[in-house]
Amino acid sequence: MPIAEKSYAPLQIRLQGNRGATTGMCFVKLIRKLAVSLILLCLMLSAHTASADENFRIPEVSFVPRVGYAFHLGHKVWNTQIEDRHAMLVMPSFELGGGGWVWQLAPIYSYIHGGEKLGDAHALSAYLGLAYKYGIGRVYPFIGGGLRGGYLFGTKYDLAWELHTRVPMGVVWYFADKTALYFEVGLMYGTLGLRGNEIKEMKLGSGFSLDTTIGFQFP
Repeated sequence: MPIAEKSYAPLQIRLQGNRGATTGMCFVKLIRKLAVSLILLCLMLSAHTASADENFRIPEVSFVPRVGYAFHLGHKVWNTQIEDRHAMLVMPSFELGGGGWVWQLAPIYSYIHGGEKLGDAHALSAYLGLAYKYGIGRVYPFIGGGLRGGYLFGTKYDLAWELHTRVPMGVVWYFADKTALYFEVGLMYGTLGLRGNEIKEMKLGSGFSLDTTIGFQFP
């Protein structure tokens, strides 16, 4: 029996490594597909609206309620492997600045499905950043950067928090004078702090994340 266990151990390690590499490749492919889709969407909308209203301007202050989905790639916190995490998002965000440089502030509620180690959890967080919006008629593609931080509430740990650098990119399409369709993809890299369960003292781990949201911008 001990011989059999030794012979299977390397195979198990290889399978875990292959699974992690496969997940990483899928994550990169997903980012590429989203980027291509976003570029095509901008081109189609701008071709349709560029000549329709060249003097249109976004209001200086706007409200952007959104819903979305987030994927957090698995990583290690101390000696504990944290599985991939999936989350549903609600983001009632605000923007200040109209076109050009825009401040973005977004309180965020997340319901997280975290697997065995983290379990299901709720999270309250916020994003603060700066983006640049370029207007083509009623279409405004944008890209920016900022910080997202939050606190996780769960039953399998005593304390958990996250802090991410975030790069949002997306497009805003004003199909009416005071109403726009808002689509955004956020690429993140950050830190998870965790204490409880198998981790008796606060330990840190880092990993990549991706979120996508859709909603409306008023006015």
